[in-house]
Parts: sequence; structure tokens; C-alpha cells
Amino acid sequence: MKLRTALILSALGCTSALAATPSSTAAPQPNVTAETAQAIAPVSKRLSGSLTVGYSSNYVGRGYVPTNTIVEGEGCINSVLQTKYNLDEEGTWSWNAAVVYNVIPSGHTLYGNPCYDPRVSYATGKTGHIKQMNVENEFVVSTSVTYKKELWNMTLGYDMVHGGMLGVMAKHYHKQGASNVNEVFIRPEWTPAPWVSVNCTTRYSIQGIYGWWFEPQVTFKAPLIGTPENVKLAAKLDLGASFTADYFSAEDKACSNGGQTWWFRFSTPWFIQDNLILTPSISCHWAGKGAMKSNNRSEIRAATLNDLNVPFKNFAVVAGVHLTYTF
Repeated sequence: MKLRTALILSALGCTSALAATPSSTAAPQPNVTAETAQAIAPVSKRLSGSLTVGYSSNYVGRGYVPTNTIVEGEGCINSVLQTKYNLDEEGTWSWNAAVVYNVIPSGHTLYGNPCYDPRVSYATGKTGHIKQMNVENEFVVSTSVTYKKELWNMTLGYDMVHGGMLGVMAKHYHKQGASNVNEVFIRPEWTPAPWVSVNCTTRYSIQGIYGWWFEPQVTFKAPLIGTPENVKLAAKLDLGASFTADYFSAEDKACSNGGQTWWFRFSTPWFIQDNLILTPSISCHWAGKGAMKSNNRSEIRAATLNDLNVPFKNFAVVAGVHLTYTF
């Protein structure tokens, strides 16, 4: 019974299928991310983990949903492998690690996809390159240490991100020539009741781009079928936001100082077996001032005179389904 209850809490708290990443612990998106994907495992097991695979209707980066101008198509294949090791028998201290790979199936690879500059194409009939149109598949490695008490816990960790939305900013807007970002993060979490939790992840990039991310999130969860000790079908509602400084720099034409996005996600984990959970989800995302300014100053929009050729969607609905195996 204790094992069953622990698995239920693990699945309900997982940010991969229910949300993702690298720093995927409290992620504002259906994409699988590392920090959000750190599951809470039974304290009777020193070593535990999970494997999640799934599909989302859009790639989501820190709550932002890029347009087809950026990713050249809809859809994102998500996968994450996560492990947790309790450093003591009570589970007060634990070490967490996760590897995340988000694939944009429209011709993209780990090392990027060639893209074109319409201004060159219109003038010469040949394809060129434009910096804001190159999103590589997202690969994330995350590791962290968590200190847990009865009603709260504190996590301190490190993420290495290659590709994705952060990779575009690092490689093109900041002219470093590589799609890599390294971050440190801290995330306090408070659980005043079994059905609600509050956390805020604060990240600082130490390589690639130097800047801050602040990601507050509130989660509500409850059983739909079954009891809290023996859940068959659950409901989970996440409300969150993402605020950044320095990532959207005013010195870059298509960027802006600061940026915000707001989102909510509803998911219904279905416990097929004790260690196998199927989770459909749907989320809504609203872009804030920074993304709007980026859209208004978009280079490709100015080149093509097409208002649809902008980096971010003002509003987006993202659906997904993920399968998680816990061990």
C-alpha cells in the first residue's frame, strides 16, 4: 500500500508527461524537461527512476510556443530518462539526474537544420540563412540535490542545454557560434496539503547567455477514480508563469529587454498498472510584452511583409500524450 501511494505521488508530481525542461522540474510546458521530470519515488527504495516518452502538438520553450516560422512545422516528440537516489534511509537528502531529448520532426537534427533568408531567395532565387529561423532538437542533461522535510523541500541543481529555444538565442542573438546554455537553479517547494503545492524555480545562466529566469507554479491534484491510496484516474491542474531578464536583449533587433509568458495545463494521469501511467494533457499559453516586442521587430517579418512570420505565438493551445514507466 505504501509503495502504491508513493507511485501515485510520483506520477502526479512528474513534470514530464504531466507538464519538462532540462531544468525540467517545474516546467511550463507539455514538453518533457529535466527538472520538472524528477519524480518522487518510494522512500523504501534508495535508487528509483522513470522513463517517459510521448508527443506534443507543439514544441514549447519555457512557456513560449514558437511559430512555424521558427520550427518549420507542428509537433514535438518528447523523451526523458530520470533517476533518483536517496542519500539516507529517510529520503531527507536525494540526488537527482535526468536526460531529456525533445525532437522536432520536421527535418531537424541534433545539430540544427539549414534554413533560408527570404530576402536572398527573392533577389537571387537561392537560399540563404537567417539567424532567427534555426531551432535544433533540444538535448538537456540535469543534475540536482534535494533536501526534503514534511511540508517543503529545496532543490539546488545544474542544467546543460543544447538546442531548443535557448540554443537559438545563444547561437544567433549572442553570436557565440554554439547552441549551448549552462544554468544553475534553485527551487523551493511548499506542500501545505496533499492536493496542492507551490514552487518557484530561479535560474541563472553562467554560459551561453547571462541572464535570469523566474518560474512560479501552483499545482492542484485529486483522484477522479479510486481513492488517494489507490488511484486509477487522477486530475492535475498546473498554473504557471515564466519571467526572464537579459535573455531578450534590447541590443538585438528581434529581441526585447525582459519577457513573460503565462500558462495553465490540465492533465489526467491514468494508472494502467502500478508502474505504468498514461497521461493526456492540454495547455494554454499567453505571450507577454517581451515576446510581443520580439514579434513586432522580427527580421523575417520585415523582409517578407508578412505578419505571420514572427518568432512566437501570441496565444497557443498545446495538446500531448505521454507514457511513463517507473522503476
